[in-house]
Amino acid sequence: MISVITLLLMCVLFFLQLYNSFRLESAIERSSLSTLQDYIEQEHTAMVDKFEEDIEHYLQMMALTVAHELYNLNLLSLQDKTNKLVQHQAVCSIAVIDNLTHEAIASARRQGVSGCMPRTLEIVYNDESIGRLEVEYTLAPIQQLIEEKRRQLHETRAHLHEDIASATRESIIVQTLIYLLVTLILVRLTARQINRNIINPIYSLMDDMQRMHSQDPVALQLRNRPHSNDELGKLSRYFYDNIAELISQLNQRANYDSLTRLLSRQRLIYDIEHAASFNLAILDIDRFKEVNNFLGMNAGDDFLRSTATLLRQFFAHQPYAIYRLNGDEFAIFDGRGDALEEFEMHILAFVERFGNKEQTVKGETITASISAGIASSRHPSPIVAATTALKYAKLKHTKVATFQEDLPILKEYQQNLKTTRIIRKAITQDWITPHFQPIQDVRTGRICKYEALMRISDAEGTLYTPAEFLAVSKRSGNYRELSASMIRKSVACFSATELALSLNLAIEDIEESDILDTLETLQRQHGVMDRLIFEITEQEGFSSPERIKAFIDQVKQLGARVAIDDFGSGYSNFETLIHLDIDFLKIDGSLIKNILTDPHAEIIVETIVDFARRLGIKTIAEFVSDEAIYRKIASIGVDFAQGYYIGKPAPLISHKVRSADL
Repeated sequence: MISVITLLLMCVLFFLQLYNSFRLESAIERSSLSTLQDYIEQEHTAMVDKFEEDIEHYLQMMALTVAHELYNLNLLSLQDKTNKLVQHQAVCSIAVIDNLTHEAIASARRQGVSGCMPRTLEIVYNDESIGRLEVEYTLAPIQQLIEEKRRQLHETRAHLHEDIASATRESIIVQTLIYLLVTLILVRLTARQINRNIINPIYSLMDDMQRMHSQDPVALQLRNRPHSNDELGKLSRYFYDNIAELISQLNQRANYDSLTRLLSRQRLIYDIEHAASFNLAILDIDRFKEVNNFLGMNAGDDFLRSTATLLRQFFAHQPYAIYRLNGDEFAIFDGRGDALEEFEMHILAFVERFGNKEQTVKGETITASISAGIASSRHPSPIVAATTALKYAKLKHTKVATFQEDLPILKEYQQNLKTTRIIRKAITQDWITPHFQPIQDVRTGRICKYEALMRISDAEGTLYTPAEFLAVSKRSGNYRELSASMIRKSVACFSATELALSLNLAIEDIEESDILDTLETLQRQHGVMDRLIFEITEQEGFSSPERIKAFIDQVKQLGARVAIDDFGSGYSNFETLIHLDIDFLKIDGSLIKNILTDPHAEIIVETIVDFARRLGIKTIAEFVSDEAIYRKIASIGVDFAQGYYIGKPAPLISHKVRSADL
């Protein structure tokens, strides 16, 4: 009876345990699937939020990147940066709008992108709105990634369901066998085994999922954990080897530079936005391009890695973060912000150490220098401020410069911007006006030709000379448009005459790929090539003699003549001059205007005239301002005279002399 009762009790207990096991399986499955589903949705939401945050950061970075170029109206560089920035997978189009013209001065669009949304940002430079950035962006990349990850997670959920069911069934079988073989005491041990092998690992995995979801994705650091060899252990290992690894890889790509393993520019922007007070230094290796040019790109990469190692070693005991921004630019970030002088001292010490440190790259010993610009959180655009200070340091050949509101370079930037606006208006509103200065034949006393000199005359009648705008036009990328207009107008003025005309060409003109096509077109339209004289300055002519010689040979085949301008202004290379087939030498005005008071100037002029005469080259004296100078250069044997004594530059031609008078 007792046995029957015991058996009945054991059967009842067995079925109760079987019932509880199935109920536990169902509860575990519901809890696991619900938790995994919640995690999926939360992770997707976090990915979208993070993507949109990254897009916003990228857009802000765009505004910072183009601010300086827009402020200086460097349109070529601005268009180049716009073309690069639009390559971002989430960007559909970019347009940079100037506040002055309210027109897009640089734009780019990616083809085949749909679902774009508009976004407008103000472009601010020195606390002044100078334009706006109109951007269209799309969430399609992250949505595609989410769909792919959703599919993968659904597959994981299916595997999880199968693994939980399989693990539960196996556990029930084990429990049943043990229940039939042992006493009621083993039931308790079985329950503990189930709890240890199934319930606790599931809860542990659920806790890890929750931890990954709640932690800051920028700071998230994942590590491998030991896993058991059962089904739940396999599931946990799959989670860490795939899902967690993907998160870790995204974190690495977003926050670290792949070449140097330093922090990235994106991370610097994030740190600046989340720091209340800080100091920032931007460092740039001087003449780094020479390393790439002479030793190759691989050697340049090795040199950057070596520089990164020096930065880590030097600042190892300082609470500074080190970044590689782009190219040869690095950044040092001090999150304390209350020790600017100490920070400046450390940066200066590193710059001096770097300049005295020999580095070996590809078997070659390299000693390079580095410049640094420093700014603090007091400036609303610290990266721009530090970059400005860096440019000032390079300009003044100082090692380190700290940004201040009264830096002279800022006034220069403002003047350059004003000049660039005048240049752009001169191009668009046709303010370019050629003036012509007569050149006299000293032997006959007749005006035989003119030199065309560029001027800009604005709407109020203000006249600007090349000294005021020519250098800025070259830096801002506007020179070639100015020069092309100047050449066309000058030739048009002389096409109806038989006068000879001298045109000044810079190295930018000569290196223009279609310069010869332009000259051939002018010849077909006006037939003036035999009356044109192209003037090339000595400095530009001798800086690239092979390129200049090829150009001279080509234009002389068209019938034109060539003059070397400003000869004698510096170190005059007579040897190079011998190999150039030129027709005229224009003696620099600094020698002519001092020829009456400086015996050395007189000797140099005599030497140049004698040298040119022996080579069959005619000489022209510039800056002939009075009769005494005129008589002096005539006695030396100069062939032609030009200057205020002969005539001032004027928009109209007052002499009509045949070119045969030359």
